[in-house]
Amino acid sequence: MSKSIMISYLSTSLDGGTSEKRLTKWRPNPGVATASEPPIDRLILLYEKRDEALATLVEEDAKRMRSDFDVQLIEMPLSPPSLNATYMTLLRFANDFQFDRAHRYYLNITTCTPIQLMCFCTLAATDRWPVRLVECLDAKTDDLASKVELIDPDLSRYDAILNQYPLGNAAGIEVLKGNIVTHNNAYNEMVVNIQATVLRSRSPILLTGPSGSGKTAMARRVHQVRARSNLVVERFVEVNCIALKDISAMSALFGHKDGALIGFTGSAKGELRFAHEGILFLDNIDELGLSEQAVLLQVMEDKLVTPLGSRAPVKCDFQLIAASNKNLHELVKKGQFRIDLLARLSTWEFRMPSLRDRPEDIESNLAHEIRKSTNQLPDDQRFSAKALKQYLAFATSDEALWTANFRDLSASVERMITRSVDGVISEVIVDTEIHTLRAKWRAPGASGHLEAERTTSSSSDKSATVDYVSIVLPAHELNLFEQNQLNYVIGMALTSNSYADLSRRIYGEDAGTNPAQKSRSYLIGYGLNLEMIKATVKALGDRAIERGDENF
Repeated sequence: MSKSIMISYLSTSLDGGTSEKRLTKWRPNPGVATASEPPIDRLILLYEKRDEALATLVEEDAKRMRSDFDVQLIEMPLSPPSLNATYMTLLRFANDFQFDRAHRYYLNITTCTPIQLMCFCTLAATDRWPVRLVECLDAKTDDLASKVELIDPDLSRYDAILNQYPLGNAAGIEVLKGNIVTHNNAYNEMVVNIQATVLRSRSPILLTGPSGSGKTAMARRVHQVRARSNLVVERFVEVNCIALKDISAMSALFGHKDGALIGFTGSAKGELRFAHEGILFLDNIDELGLSEQAVLLQVMEDKLVTPLGSRAPVKCDFQLIAASNKNLHELVKKGQFRIDLLARLSTWEFRMPSLRDRPEDIESNLAHEIRKSTNQLPDDQRFSAKALKQYLAFATSDEALWTANFRDLSASVERMITRSVDGVISEVIVDTEIHTLRAKWRAPGASGHLEAERTTSSSSDKSATVDYVSIVLPAHELNLFEQNQLNYVIGMALTSNSYADLSRRIYGEDAGTNPAQKSRSYLIGYGLNLEMIKATVKALGDRAIERGDENF
């Protein structure tokens, strides 16, 4: 049955009073109980912890005025001082509250602060809060009812307030750029878009781009900007997924109870729980196994994590920033990355440009690298005028490949500072460094990597039509993507001598330093192992031969 529900903040002044006199005067929130146009079935009263006693008193008074009136008290965080923080607090409430579209919701702005009012107008206009804005006024009736009046949600009426609290500013832009002057138009535009995103959204952010292009630095700066705007109160948790191996990856990310893992003593909280109400940065997310990807997606959607060996989920709410220097869409096609996780991650996707794509920014980044050099001897570090001109001419030329991007630049500066005499980088030192970089970039690269990715076993083509998944998992409920992916892996497993062999055939050079665990972890995610697969398929094949079935 559809109900009319009023959402309202508690006002310590308008709703206040503890003596009996309070029962003889009009107060906006208790008065909602006897409002008649429209009649309200339930009041959702938002209050801060310090005002809990008053909120309880208002609830009692409202029910005294109307016995069948329903009041729901919801504690809210302390009112943040900025528009950014207030907006994100209210947006998070909407996500957690889960409005029921079958009901009619009204939002009382009478007891709001100016900042809350601006946020509510925006949230209502964009339907993120499916409410109609109203004012609760004194109806001047004997039953002390509130008069509910609809208001015009035209945002232009509140431009003056909005201009006092702009979303984003020059200081935030400088933080995201590392306080480095940049001239590349595409990069500057991307930074502006990143700032607008992090100040208005808690959805995941995916940073892509070549290795060394600054993805990790950008993730750290995003946390700084959100912290400066009071949008995040907890830590920045950084995890390099390359370091996560086998079953310990599950424990490292999601935690475990004591005794859940053989060889591990004690319990572990897990990185995701450490990032609760903060930012979790997963670098090289493409290195996560499919099982870990599936659990991560579930945690992101449910905001709950269940440690290994436990049946009790724990609240875990964080903003995720993920980074990868690989083409995740191609990995999806090869069955190495979950398409549903990629869809969730790429709500906001930004590609960090390579250093070669930003030649006009090399000089300012060069100066930055000199300032932050770890080599503090000598204290004064600078180029001679001719040496600087010589280095920049080479650094911005087509000959400069910058294959490792800013890592190459940082290492180059470190070498020149170390070789400098009396803190001055001379033309001779620059000439030596240019020869060093040329030799480095002429060295054998990773050009064979793409060929390895294309390498597959032709033996799997012959059996591609066999539904192995239904053989080893007859009661499965996998979607078509997962089924095809697992079917391919099982077909490869049948002719693999070991887990390491299977990983190398599936992942090529991406099998990593411990290839056996990569395929083992994948199969464990489906309750399978190599021996079980071979035995199950062989047994069915033997029975097919006995029946004379040549199609198996």
